[in-house]
Amino acid sequence: MAMKVTAKTLASPTLYRIGGKMARATLKYAPFMVNNKLNAWYLQRDMPEVPKSSFGEW
Repeated sequence: MAMKVTAKTLASPTLYRIGGKMARATLKYAPFMVNNKLNAWYLQRDMPEVPKSSFGEW
């Protein structure tokens, strides 16, 4: 099911842009959803600041 959702998102430029905006908003306003005890990968890395816009928007 996850692969089907990913395929649909990557096949649609509109869904891809919306997903990118949602990811940036999540990292900016609710980083606890990503940076928590359940995500060991994230805890071991220094993450850069969230960009204000995507490369495509720039």
